[in-house]
Amino acid sequence: MQQEAVPPSTIETDLARLEVGIRQLKVQYDMFFNGALAKEPLELRVELDAIIRRHANTSIRKYAHRFHLNTLVSRYNSLIELWGKTLRTREEGDRPNARLIEQRAAPRDSERVVGAHRVRAGSADDAGLHRLHDAFNAARRRSDPQARAVRFEAFVQGVGRESARLRERTGCELVELRVVVTPEGVQLKARPARP
Repeated sequence: MQQEAVPPSTIETDLARLEVGIRQLKVQYDMFFNGALAKEPLELRVELDAIIRRHANTSIRKYAHRFHLNTLVSRYNSLIELWGKTLRTREEGDRPNARLIEQRAAPRDSERVVGAHRVRAGSADDAGLHRLHDAFNAARRRSDPQARAVRFEAFVQGVGRESARLRERTGCELVELRVVVTPEGVQLKARPARP
C-alpha cells in the first residue's frame, strides 16, 4: 500500500495550527484545573487529534516537517498523559492530607466529593480535620440553608467511630475520609486509603 504524500503548504499550515493549538489547550486545561472553566476543553482536543491522525499515515517529504510533527506529537502526548493523571487524581479524591476538592460531577453522577482527608491510626492532624469539618459544614449549608452546623467535637467523635470500624473490618492503617454530596444530602464516608 502506497502512502499518500502531503503537499508542503498543507503540512506547514497544520504544523502551525498544531503548535498554536497545543499552547491554547495547555492554557485551557490550566484554567479548567484551577476552576476558571466549567468543563474540560474537549473541542480543541478533538481538532488537534484530527490534525495528528491526518498526518499519521502519510508520507512527509521534508525531514524538517517530519521532525517538527514528531516533536509536537510527542509534546502533545505527554501533556495528554499528565492531564489524564490529574483528572484521575481529582476523581479519586487522592490528594495529600485534606486539600479541599472541588469536583465537577457530570449530571449523570449521583454523588460529588467536596473534601477529603487521610487519617493514620494513632496520629492526630487537627488542621486537616478542621478543613474537612469546614468542608462538611459548607456543603451542608449549600445543600440546606436551614441546616445547623455540626460542632467540631461531635464531628471528630463521628470520624473516630467510622475510622475505628473501618480499621477493624479491613485492618487498614490509613483511612481516607470524604465529604460526599448525594441527592439524599451530605455524608461523611470512610474507605481504606493506599499508602
